[in-house]
Amino acid sequence: MAFCVEFGGIRLVAEQILLQGGDHLMSLKGNQPILMDLTESIFNRTVPMSTYITEEKSHGRLEKRTCSIFDTALLEQEGMYEQWTGLKRIIKMDREHTQDDIRSHKKKQCCQFIGNAQICTGNAQETG
Repeated sequence: MAFCVEFGGIRLVAEQILLQGGDHLMSLKGNQPILMDLTESIFNRTVPMSTYITEEKSHGRLEKRTCSIFDTALLEQEGMYEQWTGLKRIIKMDREHTQDDIRSHKKKQCCQFIGNAQICTGNAQETG
């Protein structure tokens, strides 16, 4: 699987990866504002196909990661699907960590991805 972190002419790179039989997972960033806004809207109004949660406590902090997987059907309704050959999944990765000694000190981070692989189609939840 190829991982691409920037867009631009990246749609052509994605098509080349697919033509050569590969899979891609691409990070959505601010230079794709329409697609980012659309995926954010999907996250806010749709239940994910699958969610995977991990919790880890080490070095004086608790870190929780939540990976939510969405289908691309809603992108099709908005006309964005045609622009991305073979697109299958939208992924939201939330990360939250809290310092043990300062409960009010929480940091949150959210990353968005799109990809062509049909990953994580069942529901899973793990805490540990």
